[in-house]
Amino acid sequence: MLSYTLPHSLDAMLGRVSAGVMTPASSAMFAALVVGSIRQTGERTVCGMLKGAGLAGRVRHQRAHRFLSHARWSERALGLAAASEAVATLDEHAPVEVVVDGSLYRRWGRKVAGCGWYHDPTANADRPVTAWGNSFVIASILTRPQFMQRPVALPVLATMHDKHAVESASHSALARDQLDALSAEFADRRVHGVGDAEFACTATMRDLSSNATFTSRLKANAALYDLKPPPPGGRGRPPEKGERLGSLKQIAHDDATTWRDATVERYGTADTVQLNGLTCLWWGVTHKTPVRVVLLRDPAKPTPKGYQIAVVSTDLDSTDTELVERYARRWPCETSFQDGKNVAGVSDPQNRHPNAVHRTIPFQLIAMTLTILWYIRHLHHPDIVADARARAPWWTDKRAPSVTDMYHAARRLLIAAEFRATSGTAPNHQQIREVTRAWELAAA
Repeated sequence: MLSYTLPHSLDAMLGRVSAGVMTPASSAMFAALVVGSIRQTGERTVCGMLKGAGLAGRVRHQRAHRFLSHARWSERALGLAAASEAVATLDEHAPVEVVVDGSLYRRWGRKVAGCGWYHDPTANADRPVTAWGNSFVIASILTRPQFMQRPVALPVLATMHDKHAVESASHSALARDQLDALSAEFADRRVHGVGDAEFACTATMRDLSSNATFTSRLKANAALYDLKPPPPGGRGRPPEKGERLGSLKQIAHDDATTWRDATVERYGTADTVQLNGLTCLWWGVTHKTPVRVVLLRDPAKPTPKGYQIAVVSTDLDSTDTELVERYARRWPCETSFQDGKNVAGVSDPQNRHPNAVHRTIPFQLIAMTLTILWYIRHLHHPDIVADARARAPWWTDKRAPSVTDMYHAARRLLIAAEFRATSGTAPNHQQIREVTRAWELAAA
């Protein structure tokens, strides 16, 4: 379909992801739109991606729209195939860390499928702000390339929350469905789910798969109990839970609470803090399944409640320090959402068909994930960071490429592939002008 040959590394990866998920014709359109999303420097609408792939005037734009609205492929199956590519970057048998969170994509018009009023966490305001748009629950796999100082969140599964549906599932239920799918897909690995306080509930944390855990932020009013006591030996039904523990504030201020010093790596720094951990029952949420609760406090920053944050996890094997660090690693998903909207143009499409609305955001998030994976595996070079610092010398602390740098490198390689001589003829003057202009836009 493309008028030029894709680099083998990208062509092979796109072939692996689409194989078994869609027909050959749909696979060709899938590859074209992924390439178009990389090469396009303007809005990444459906027609914009088609134009970025160099197919404007050569392929009817209805074919691209039909790929998203009517073609027979599943965004869940495509996401799991992309997840396999992401997990391949991890060490063998290393646990898979999955961050789940919601993201709002603003839309205009009341006829957009699944639209509604949702809380907008990105609004820069002192009061809660709502916005009209589509809300998606997104599961991202964390990976840490050797040349990066922080983890990178790679979105793989995205499910739209439709409050107008007859059987509307909550954000937590959608996240649990994604976590179950990834746990089944990687049954030979440990899968650690992570989410903020919204997902610390029964729907997400109770009765997880044997290879899955979930870590979140514990609510201040959580009712905790001691573990199940031994049978008393008398008549009657033995108790299922122990005595009610105090509130988190009471536990933090209790003189009997033991705090230990620990060095925790979070948000790019190593902090010396104090931790207190206990294994107990969160009866109203996980029922009979024990959980590990870790309280963190910074003696240099005292608070009235006696602690800064409380982490709860169904993982009883990891240390308290590991649980705190795992919860802190959910933050890369926020930067991933920002890069998706500002760099990859995930919120640009303007389609209205229900199937297209359900599919387009997941497709574009997967396209961004595949672009990042392609860069990690085949395109990175230290000169890329050096060139970026030379163009912006005020970035004295820049040590790793941004997602913008990754897209620039991928775009340059695709442009070079388009004008690679395949017939023995040199590019004409117009082609040279076009590629020069593309390089200027990529560097802007």
